[in-house]
Amino acid sequence: MNILILGASGFIASNFSNYLKKHSNFRVYNASRKISSINNFHYNLGDEPLYEIDFDYVFHFSYDFNFDNENNNVSKTVKTMSHFYKLGVKKQVFISSYSAHKYSQSLYGQNKYRIEKFIKSLNDNNSNIIIRPGLVVGDGGLYKKISKWVIKYKMLLLPYGRKKNIPFIFSDDLNYHM
Repeated sequence: MNILILGASGFIASNFSNYLKKHSNFRVYNASRKISSINNFHYNLGDEPLYEIDFDYVFHFSYDFNFDNENNNVSKTVKTMSHFYKLGVKKQVFISSYSAHKYSQSLYGQNKYRIEKFIKSLNDNNSNIIIRPGLVVGDGGLYKKISKWVIKYKMLLLPYGRKKNIPFIFSDDLNYHM
Protein backbone atom coordinates (compact mmCIF):
# COMPACT_ATOMS: atom_id res chain seq x y z
CA MET A 1 0.00 0.00 0.00
CA ASN A 2 1.32 3.45 -0.96
CA ILE A 3 0.78 6.35 1.43
CA LEU A 4 1.57 9.99 0.70
CA ILE A 5 1.98 12.47 3.55
CA LEU A 6 1.63 16.13 2.53
CA GLY A 7 3.20 18.69 4.84
CA ALA A 8 5.61 16.02 6.08
CA SER A 9 8.10 18.38 7.70
CA GLY A 10 5.61 19.47 10.37
CA PHE A 11 5.63 18.05 13.89
CA ILE A 12 2.53 15.83 13.67
CA ALA A 13 3.16 14.70 10.09
CA SER A 14 6.82 13.80 10.61
CA ASN A 15 5.94 11.82 13.73
CA PHE A 16 3.21 9.99 11.83
CA SER A 17 5.57 9.22 8.94
CA ASN A 18 8.19 7.81 11.30
CA TYR A 19 5.52 5.78 13.10
CA LEU A 20 4.27 4.22 9.85
CA LYS A 21 7.78 3.41 8.68
CA LYS A 22 8.54 1.71 11.98
CA HIS A 23 5.22 -0.10 12.60
CA SER A 24 3.84 -1.00 9.17
CA ASN A 25 4.72 -2.50 5.83
CA PHE A 26 3.30 0.48 3.93
CA ARG A 27 5.41 2.38 1.44
CA VAL A 28 5.44 5.87 2.89
CA TYR A 29 6.23 8.91 0.73
CA ASN A 30 6.73 12.35 2.20
CA ALA A 31 6.18 15.70 0.52
CA SER A 32 6.85 19.15 1.91
CA ARG A 33 7.89 22.62 0.80
CA LYS A 34 10.87 22.36 3.15
CA ILE A 35 13.80 20.41 1.82
CA SER A 36 14.82 17.71 4.29
CA SER A 37 16.17 14.20 4.44
CA ILE A 38 12.71 12.69 5.08
CA ASN A 39 11.04 14.15 1.99
CA ASN A 40 10.68 12.20 -1.23
CA PHE A 41 9.02 15.11 -3.06
CA HIS A 42 9.06 18.88 -2.96
CA TYR A 43 5.51 20.12 -2.51
CA ASN A 44 3.81 23.48 -2.14
CA LEU A 45 0.23 23.74 -0.99
CA GLY A 46 -1.95 23.73 -4.10
CA ASP A 47 0.58 22.03 -6.37
CA GLU A 48 -0.87 19.64 -8.91
CA PRO A 49 0.44 16.19 -8.06
CA LEU A 50 2.89 15.02 -10.70
CA TYR A 51 4.04 11.91 -8.90
CA GLU A 52 4.17 8.71 -10.93
CA ILE A 53 2.98 6.59 -8.02
CA ASP A 54 -0.55 5.32 -7.45
CA PHE A 55 -1.33 6.31 -3.89
CA ASP A 56 -3.90 4.42 -1.85
CA TYR A 57 -4.03 7.02 0.92
CA VAL A 58 -3.12 10.70 0.99
CA PHE A 59 -2.82 12.40 4.38
CA HIS A 60 -3.22 16.20 4.25
CA PHE A 61 -1.27 17.82 7.09
CA SER A 62 -0.31 20.95 5.10
CA TYR A 63 -1.09 24.42 6.36
CA ASP A 64 0.85 27.52 5.42
CA PHE A 65 1.07 29.90 8.39
CA ASN A 66 3.13 32.35 6.33
CA PHE A 67 0.10 33.08 4.17
CA ASP A 68 -2.66 32.56 6.69
CA ASN A 69 -5.60 33.55 4.58
CA GLU A 70 -8.47 31.82 2.83
CA ASN A 71 -7.04 32.15 -0.67
CA ASN A 72 -3.83 30.36 0.19
CA ASN A 73 -4.98 27.69 2.61
CA VAL A 74 -8.57 26.88 1.78
CA SER A 75 -8.48 27.19 -1.99
CA LYS A 76 -5.10 25.47 -2.36
CA THR A 77 -6.07 22.57 -0.08
CA VAL A 78 -9.33 22.17 -2.00
CA LYS A 79 -7.38 22.25 -5.27
CA THR A 80 -4.93 19.60 -4.06
CA MET A 81 -7.67 17.32 -2.73
CA SER A 82 -9.59 17.70 -6.00
CA HIS A 83 -6.52 16.61 -7.99
CA PHE A 84 -6.11 13.46 -5.92
CA TYR A 85 -9.84 12.82 -6.10
CA LYS A 86 -9.65 12.89 -9.92
CA LEU A 87 -6.65 10.55 -9.82
CA GLY A 88 -8.77 7.99 -7.99
CA VAL A 89 -6.98 7.92 -4.64
CA LYS A 90 -8.91 5.47 -2.43
CA LYS A 91 -8.84 7.54 0.76
CA GLN A 92 -7.86 11.09 1.58
CA VAL A 93 -7.39 11.94 5.23
CA PHE A 94 -7.59 15.60 6.19
CA ILE A 95 -6.02 16.55 9.50
CA SER A 96 -8.20 19.36 10.76
CA SER A 97 -8.28 20.93 14.21
CA TYR A 98 -10.34 20.89 17.36
CA SER A 99 -10.71 24.63 16.76
CA ALA A 100 -12.46 24.10 13.40
CA HIS A 101 -16.07 25.15 13.78
CA LYS A 102 -18.54 27.67 12.45
CA TYR A 103 -17.87 30.24 15.19
CA SER A 104 -14.11 29.82 15.47
CA GLN A 105 -12.37 32.98 16.58
CA SER A 106 -9.07 32.08 14.90
CA LEU A 107 -8.41 32.29 11.17
CA TYR A 108 -6.76 28.87 11.45
CA GLY A 109 -9.95 27.32 12.86
CA GLN A 110 -12.12 29.15 10.31
CA ASN A 111 -10.00 27.91 7.40
CA LYS A 112 -9.92 24.33 8.65
CA TYR A 113 -13.72 24.50 9.01
CA ARG A 114 -14.11 25.77 5.41
CA ILE A 115 -12.02 22.88 4.15
CA GLU A 116 -14.12 20.43 6.16
CA LYS A 117 -17.27 21.88 4.56
CA PHE A 118 -15.78 21.25 1.11
CA ILE A 119 -14.92 17.66 2.01
CA LYS A 120 -18.41 17.01 3.36
CA SER A 121 -19.95 18.49 0.20
CA LEU A 122 -18.31 15.85 -1.96
CA ASN A 123 -20.78 13.18 -0.82
CA ASP A 124 -18.14 10.62 -1.74
CA ASN A 125 -19.15 7.37 -0.02
CA ASN A 126 -16.56 7.69 2.74
CA SER A 127 -13.48 8.09 0.57
CA ASN A 128 -12.50 11.11 2.69
CA ILE A 129 -11.85 11.17 6.42
CA ILE A 130 -11.57 14.22 8.68
CA ILE A 131 -9.55 13.96 11.90
CA ARG A 132 -9.84 16.72 14.53
CA PRO A 133 -7.14 16.25 17.15
CA GLY A 134 -6.89 18.50 20.17
CA LEU A 135 -3.54 19.73 21.43
CA VAL A 136 -0.97 17.13 20.39
CA VAL A 137 1.45 16.41 23.23
CA GLY A 138 5.01 15.62 22.20
CA ASP A 139 8.42 17.08 21.54
CA GLY A 140 7.37 19.67 19.00
CA GLY A 141 4.56 21.83 17.70
CA LEU A 142 2.37 24.09 19.81
CA TYR A 143 2.78 21.92 22.91
CA LYS A 144 6.55 22.41 22.89
CA LYS A 145 6.12 26.16 22.42
CA ILE A 146 3.72 26.31 25.37
CA SER A 147 6.07 24.20 27.51
CA LYS A 148 9.00 26.51 26.82
CA TRP A 149 6.86 29.54 27.63
CA VAL A 150 5.70 28.01 30.94
CA ILE A 151 9.30 27.19 31.92
CA LYS A 152 10.52 30.66 31.01
CA TYR A 153 7.72 32.70 32.63
CA LYS A 154 6.57 30.26 35.37
CA MET A 155 2.98 30.89 34.31
CA LEU A 156 0.32 29.01 32.37
CA LEU A 157 -2.46 30.92 30.67
CA LEU A 158 -5.64 28.90 30.28
CA PRO A 159 -7.86 29.66 27.29
CA TYR A 160 -11.43 30.27 28.43
CA GLY A 161 -10.25 30.47 32.05
CA ARG A 162 -11.46 27.37 33.88
CA LYS A 163 -14.72 27.14 31.92
CA LYS A 164 -13.51 24.58 29.37
CA ASN A 165 -11.12 21.67 29.38
CA ILE A 166 -8.27 21.62 26.90
CA PRO A 167 -8.54 18.43 24.83
CA PHE A 168 -5.18 16.82 24.24
CA ILE A 169 -3.79 13.63 22.76
CA PHE A 170 -0.31 12.20 22.97
CA SER A 171 1.50 12.05 19.66
CA ASP A 172 1.98 8.26 19.84
CA ASP A 173 -1.72 7.72 20.55
CA LEU A 174 -2.74 9.89 17.61
CA ASN A 175 -0.37 7.98 15.33
CA TYR A 176 -1.74 4.63 16.48
CA HIS A 177 -5.36 5.65 15.87
CA MET A 178 -4.76 7.25 12.48
